[in-house]
Amino acid sequence: MKKILTYAVAAVAVTAFLSVQSCTDDPAAPDNTSGGADEPSATVSVSDIDLWANTAKVTVTAENVSDLKVYYGEKGSQASHEIEPDGNGDYIITAGYTASQNEAKLNISTPVEGTGVFAGRTYVVEVFDGDPSEDNTAIATEEFTAEGGDVIPNADMSGWSMIGDNANIPYPNAEGSDFWTSGNNAFTTGLCTDDNGSAKLQPLGLGTIFACGNIFTGAFVQTGLKGTASFGQQFEWAARPKALRVKYKAEIGAMTTIGTVDPEKDNLVKDESIDKARIYAVVTDWEERHGVTSGLGVILEEINPWDPATQTSVEEGAILGYASQMIDESTEGDDFVTIEIPFVWYDTETKPAADNYSIVISCATSYRGDYLTGCATNKLWVDDFEFVY
Repeated sequence: MKKILTYAVAAVAVTAFLSVQSCTDDPAAPDNTSGGADEPSATVSVSDIDLWANTAKVTVTAENVSDLKVYYGEKGSQASHEIEPDGNGDYIITAGYTASQNEAKLNISTPVEGTGVFAGRTYVVEVFDGDPSEDNTAIATEEFTAEGGDVIPNADMSGWSMIGDNANIPYPNAEGSDFWTSGNNAFTTGLCTDDNGSAKLQPLGLGTIFACGNIFTGAFVQTGLKGTASFGQQFEWAARPKALRVKYKAEIGAMTTIGTVDPEKDNLVKDESIDKARIYAVVTDWEERHGVTSGLGVILEEINPWDPATQTSVEEGAILGYASQMIDESTEGDDFVTIEIPFVWYDTETKPAADNYSIVISCATSYRGDYLTGCATNKLWVDDFEFVY
């Protein structure tokens, strides 16, 4: 680490639940102590890694040191950050956040790259007597790797089964699993199908009847010509993600149907306004799933729509953070495009309760599909979901 960027961090409480891989476990790793009897020397250890709070405790024992300085940084990076003592003799690594507002003018926070401790990354702690420089090298170092992050079930879309009275409705889970679902039902079985190991989403468009292609985490119930998508699954978070990585390809066109209950209908022009597909992931802290109802005869008050980019909560609980991507143009050829959708946070401290509905991932061919608005020829393929740390 050549370039030093001073970064003062405050002391916070941390929870010890993850292991540390120390370079001292490696016989080839350098000794983290140095110095003779009268020279500065130190030992350093790392503990209490919390990958949701993105913190870790650094303990330093030093001798013959007149100006103790402790720095850390991700291995291989060109920047390191000074860690201030917490008043109890320890040094706490924490994540920094940049405050801003999203398009809805809501306050959001984004992690400062290189700060905090994130899943699967390797860090180096260095101890100095005085400010580091080319002439003043570290008197102790410690390298550690945080454990890996959370895995999304059936993320590669390889597990599919058939459900329904006639076992003819495609279901984006292996037999016995229920993490993902879609709006597939006895009336339309093609909103979400298996296409060579990816999920192919395509709408149903018959005159004024429109249903967008979709896949999401939660549950779906069809009652007559109405369907309720209940968003959310229980998920025991171990690590805070920085982004959602996903592969997709898309065919995007102009809106062919504009729903009569769509609040934006006067601002949309049939066959001219470009429809958009949408992919989003949300960290929620809901006591119940949030249900959205659409279909023929549904009035605006029944729909109960929600958008993580325009609200910080619903009646079921808080929205803690989200990653959202609109797709407004077709991809070229048959190749998938890989994107990373960054998370932004309304709340950087709360961890969802283990028994709450705490994860929503949703993909739809039409971003206004709740209102039966969209393009009947839009298509969206999605595959290989994973969290980035």
